Amino acid sequence: MTTEPDYPQIITPFAWGDVTNLPESAWLGHLPFARWLVEVIRPQTIVELGTHRGASFLAFCQAVCEMGLTSAVHAVDTWEGDAHAGFYDDDIYQSVLERMTDRLASVGHLHRKTFDEARSGFGDKSVDILHIDGLHTYEAVRHDFELWEATVKDGGVVLFHDTAELKEDFGVWKLWDELKSERPSFEFLHSHGLGVMGIGSEFPGSLKKLFSADAKEKEAIRKQFEISGQRFQLIQANQMQQRQIELLNMEIADLKASKSWTITKPLRKIDSLLKRIGA
Repeated sequence: MTTEPDYPQIITPFAWGDVTNLPESAWLGHLPFARWLVEVIRPQTIVELGTHRGASFLAFCQAVCEMGLTSAVHAVDTWEGDAHAGFYDDDIYQSVLERMTDRLASVGHLHRKTFDEARSGFGDKSVDILHIDGLHTYEAVRHDFELWEATVKDGGVVLFHDTAELKEDFGVWKLWDELKSERPSFEFLHSHGLGVMGIGSEFPGSLKKLFSADAKEKEAIRKQFEISGQRFQLIQANQMQQRQIELLNMEIADLKASKSWTITKPLRKIDSLLKRIGA
């Protein structure tokens, strides 16, 4: 006889689904939660402040496409870098564009602007999911939150990445500590931490369970998503290794087809023979 677990079974088969063609990112461990959130909220509009290589943005786009939603997913970034992510050239922006397949491009929109410049393009109460992941100083993340909070609908959520990062001048944790008791909230501790804050008071059933979980339930929910995140990270690492092997095989094939490889073939035979006879 089986018994029902005494904690919320929140994670869903859709959240466990594989996400493909993503870059390496500190966000990979939270991708199952991103999928779960899209499934639960069924958003019309997602806005991401700070996209960098695009892992979370592309995962949101893929989830929207898989569910057959008509959502718009917006990425706002200058793609110039900052003091925490480092400064970089146009290659990063181009790499995001290259991963935008025709299918993803139907829902994903890139805005190469500062967060302040982009704000006027989004009306109040127009965003279902707001993901804040720009410069992580306390002053910067507070500014971003205060500027964009009004865009989030009642029943929507704000995500804060890196709530568990205490190094150097990272200050997301400090703002999170100030806000989490004022509104419905939940925090994941793995993959550098992710704060989930609800706006308003009415939420879809599963999201309501997340926000109302007691200490034991929170621990169980965190474990569900941490394990699923670790699984995804291992899958991604394996896929990256396979791609690296394919690239090396292509380089070897090119090398063998080259003129220099043909010319040096007799020398390689002599070297191989000398090694066999121990010379």
